[in-house]
Amino acid sequence: MKRILFLIFFSIICIICLGLIVKFSIIRNNKNLIYVAGIVNHHLLAKDIIDKFFKEASKFQYNNIVILSPDHFNQCSIYGKSFIFKEDSQAAINNDHGIQNLLPIVRKTWPKANIIPILVCNKGGELPINILKDESTFFIASVDFSHYLPERLMNLHDSKSISNITNFEDDSNIDVDCPRCVKIVKDFAISKEATNILEVGKNNSFAYSKSNNPKDGTSYYSVIFSKSKINFKVSKVKTFLFVGDIMLDRGVREKIDKNGFSYLLKNIKESFKGVDYIVGNLEGPIVKDAPKNSKDSMIFAFNDDVINFLKQYKFNVLSLANNHTNNYNGKIGYDSTVSLLKENNINPFGHYGSCEMNYGYRDGNNYFIGFNLVNGDNGCSELVLKTIETIKKENKNSFVVLYPHWGEEYKLTSNSFQQRLAHQFVDAGADLIIGSHPHVVQEIELYKDKLIFYSLGNFIFDQYFSKDTQQGLIVGCDGYDYFLIPVKEKQSAVNFMNNDDGKNFLEGLAEKSSYDLTSMIKNGKIELIKH
Repeated sequence: MKRILFLIFFSIICIICLGLIVKFSIIRNNKNLIYVAGIVNHHLLAKDIIDKFFKEASKFQYNNIVILSPDHFNQCSIYGKSFIFKEDSQAAINNDHGIQNLLPIVRKTWPKANIIPILVCNKGGELPINILKDESTFFIASVDFSHYLPERLMNLHDSKSISNITNFEDDSNIDVDCPRCVKIVKDFAISKEATNILEVGKNNSFAYSKSNNPKDGTSYYSVIFSKSKINFKVSKVKTFLFVGDIMLDRGVREKIDKNGFSYLLKNIKESFKGVDYIVGNLEGPIVKDAPKNSKDSMIFAFNDDVINFLKQYKFNVLSLANNHTNNYNGKIGYDSTVSLLKENNINPFGHYGSCEMNYGYRDGNNYFIGFNLVNGDNGCSELVLKTIETIKKENKNSFVVLYPHWGEEYKLTSNSFQQRLAHQFVDAGADLIIGSHPHVVQEIELYKDKLIFYSLGNFIFDQYFSKDTQQGLIVGCDGYDYFLIPVKEKQSAVNFMNNDDGKNFLEGLAEKSSYDLTSMIKNGKIELIKH
């Protein structure tokens, strides 16, 4: 009996000692924790990225694992909270795949850790938990990136999002399904001095699925924030989205009055997230109580309710350098447009009758210069050339975008006047030329390693009389890579072209464009040489 009691006592002592050894081992390990947070997708289609993330993160043990998920089913509005915990609603936590898809993997990876799942709402407020100062806490942002876009446009959006994340920039304009989740993990990483980036994986749903339908599109990006030095850096980028002519009167106004503004861009609404500059040619003045013009009128005027529409789709840079911004009492209508745009943080540039430098717009190193050449040169080109030369002399890091309104209406290729001036502008230092006015898409030219888009065609218009006037080109740019997105209108409602139509459109565009660009245009992406 004494022997049995001794064995029981000895066993208890051994168990206690083993527990203390494990505890002190974890504490010692925790003192040397290198990984403090990470971002990983919850879409199980890209499970290879998820597996790689958790395999890497499992190198360290933690007392607490915090999973931050988007509120996919709008539970926040029901509970009126900034964050939803298990204690707030077990059902809300259980029903959201941003939590449930990762929870089994988290439990398997860290079986002894305290797991804290949180739905993150769009409302403000500090994270109300007391573990932020705990050195043994690992934060996970369960986040998918850009959705419902053609692959090339997703790549543009991801370029911006990845730049912001890896350079610890502002997260208010990134295309992810939970910007606040990203901000929380970044802030936590900064607080722990873990500002080194370990890139885990990057991909999109088109690589895993046979579907090329933009409505099925989702992209994925995963990183871990580390205290140790890692030789990884993403260059800071500014992204641009250029569209063609925007006309919101006549037949377009009829569509708006009948169906609402959402009718125009609802099919491509995801395009306008997470881009620094959304740029287009506004083909007319904005005034209060604008008159309604007949279908055959060549005089345009837009009612001031279009401002909210432009803001909703994040247009923030608009050219007024065309032959229609003087359609409402000349200078009066133009000045009204400038005032209304600026009051709503939309930056106008260009003038219907002047090419002076003061009508340009500058944001940091990026310059936008618009000028109207519909009625000929009249000395305008000389002023533009001087402006470009002045900018390049004063700012060697400048990126100069020209927005000329030129060419012949409905002509599918540029004329000698456009070509001669375009080459002069590039020779003077212009970095990119985006043309408007012909109402159809014209060729793309590569000249001295710079791109000239002679015309992007119509974006929103009521010219329903031909196929060419209802096709347009959206151009995305992150400095060196240019993404070509063919779009089409149907009764002024814009949509992406389907695969076959888009392929045929790009093949036709490649045939009339610079030979050196042929294969890249067909593939929808032009990569310029980085100097």
